[in-house]
Amino acid sequence: MTKPEPIPMTPEEKRLWITIERLDGRIIKAGQLAEIHDMSDRLVRKHLKCLIEHHGCPIGSRTGKPAGYYLITDPEGREEVYLAWRKRGISILARAAKLRGIPLAEELERVQLELGLKEGEAA
Repeated sequence: MTKPEPIPMTPEEKRLWITIERLDGRIIKAGQLAEIHDMSDRLVRKHLKCLIEHHGCPIGSRTGKPAGYYLITDPEGREEVYLAWRKRGISILARAAKLRGIPLAEELERVQLELGLKEGEAA
């Protein structure tokens, strides 16, 4: 089986990626990116999500002060972002489980089923 061709970046994604790269790790808010590139905050976030999820761009985000997006420049930064996003994801799943009135473990099983993963299979 051949590996699928990577999805090409849209012109908007390219412009955002170039801006993030040029900041070299400095944080920028979605609103600032929106203003620079003449698009809405929502559209900026959508494009950043695609850059991370579909193109593998090392873009981190912070919700604390200062909040915003930045280029991940080293392995330690990548690990820091990974742990923060993982913690945030687990917290959200725990809230969803509480809302449903089920244990977190059951919610995690549901997620595995939704993702089509089988026991012992890597994502």
